[in-house]
Amino acid sequence: MSSPELEWHREKGYRWAEIPSGSSESYGFELLSSSRTGIEFNNIMTEEELSDNRHYLNGSGVAAGDIDGDGLVDLYFAGLKNRNRLYKNLGGMQFRDITAEAGVAQAGHYSTGAVFADVDGDGHLDLLVTSIYKDNALYLNDGEGNFELSENSGLGAGEGSTTMALADIDGDGDLDLYIAKYKEKSVKDIYSTEELAWNNILNEPYTKQQQTGPYTLVPPFDEHYQIFMTDDNRLAGLAETGEEDVLYLNHNGSFKKVVDTENVFLDEEGRPHGLPDDWGLTAKFQDLNAAGKMMSATNGLSVSRSMYFTTTSRWESGSRTRRTWRPSTIRFPVRYASGMLMATNRSMRLTGRSSDRRCRNIRPA
Repeated sequence: MSSPELEWHREKGYRWAEIPSGSSESYGFELLSSSRTGIEFNNIMTEEELSDNRHYLNGSGVAAGDIDGDGLVDLYFAGLKNRNRLYKNLGGMQFRDITAEAGVAQAGHYSTGAVFADVDGDGHLDLLVTSIYKDNALYLNDGEGNFELSENSGLGAGEGSTTMALADIDGDGDLDLYIAKYKEKSVKDIYSTEELAWNNILNEPYTKQQQTGPYTLVPPFDEHYQIFMTDDNRLAGLAETGEEDVLYLNHNGSFKKVVDTENVFLDEEGRPHGLPDDWGLTAKFQDLNAAGKMMSATNGLSVSRSMYFTTTSRWESGSRTRRTWRPSTIRFPVRYASGMLMATNRSMRLTGRSSDRRCRNIRPA
């Protein structure tokens, strides 16, 4: 049974339609084969490669957007060791690979996240791509679906970057950028079990008889671990740290990193909070309190929090205010897809092998 025609309402920069109600027999999803859609993409890694870096199991993302203004949603798939793919929507749930002609293959980039967004304000969807090892990238769109790598994007090294969130947080009319970071590689994939023994990590000896601090970390393990002590100064444990997320402000299509994050992100009492070395998987901007001001929310695996919120007021003459809600107040499971298939008969569905990671002890859609 075919779906009814939708009545589309056009707004500035987007369109929407009300979906009529119906029975489960009339609506739903149908898996479409790659031979029908023309989409042939897989993130393929060998067992040896996964053993070398377990973070590959986090997979990569997909971006959807109309890159050439024809009213159809095109798709961009991020690949790890294999090249990324851009598929032009031909209509009728059929797609054509235009990666080479569009210039966005990013071969060998170990891409993780991807998003279409109008970064330079010309009305065309540009492309942002994050990476585990290489530099994060910005591709500018000429409006016809042809992209050029920006050499002055202002974006830095990936360092385990994952998801991106964009919003105008300073009210100047362009999209600012938040990048969540995980980590390039776990210490468990860098060092052997013997090398990670506590007495190799700690400067001070740790025994059943000697458990009181202070304790300090031996380089280079001080770059990877955080020490936790009990109230009576006993060693409670060690936790591996991830990378610090990054906030960028948009200046005419180029990004400038915000370095004074301690004065930008505040706790619920208005004290400096900053961005910790955490395990970011997802991030999102949202006006949660209907105050007309953006909040940022991140989610990941952390040693002290699974989520924090940040409200932003207007940025006036250098005055910046962001306030965090109490850490660990709200906890969400993390869900990610490590392989993607495109399917549907009346809309799009992205499916694949997925995993749910709930907050451990512990570490954005």
